[in-house]
Amino acid sequence: MTHIVLTVAEILGYVVLYVILFRCLKWLLQRSKVAHLFAAGITGIVFLMVTLLPEKDMHFILHYMTLVLAVIILLLVVLLVGWLALRVLRSNNSLLQKTATMLLLAAALSFLIWLIVSFMIFNVFLGGHPYLGKVVGDDYYFGQHGKYTRVTPEIWWISFWLVTALHCIPPVCLVSGLLLTWLSRLREKSKSRNFEIIACRTSSTQ
Repeated sequence: MTHIVLTVAEILGYVVLYVILFRCLKWLLQRSKVAHLFAAGITGIVFLMVTLLPEKDMHFILHYMTLVLAVIILLLVVLLVGWLALRVLRSNNSLLQKTATMLLLAAALSFLIWLIVSFMIFNVFLGGHPYLGKVVGDDYYFGQHGKYTRVTPEIWWISFWLVTALHCIPPVCLVSGLLLTWLSRLREKSKSRNFEIIACRTSSTQ
């Protein structure tokens, strides 16, 4: 029963992969027939790899496919954030509103980078995380689910400060962006009140 469920899930996975590839390629190439051909070819290559390659080699390939997928997702998000930032800079909003929006975008981007670096790169490729690791004398280890991977002190400290920075940057940008958004709204309300007072005074004098 379990084997049947896994087989059905694997077939559905290939179908989902084909549909995603077709949609992305159709959007990029603007030609449905070519997109069908490339999507079918890539899906067929993945099927042959999973079927024919040994399990050890497949794990090795899946590691690097995960890294490539993470890099592609990161690039797409960077492009999206860059496009949004360009629209913000071209808008007619005040400098305070522009700065608040840019900080909120930076918070979202840094949070995504934190997810990719912490959960994909460290756990999948480096064998653990510096926060879950340990230092025993002159030996430095990354930790993951009770397993430890020995690394050099330089890699451990660089990774430690990198992860620390990625833990601090998103909340700082988020709080700063929300604070500036609140201040810009207060300024707009005060300007509208002053305008209403001036309008009332001018109407009363007339």
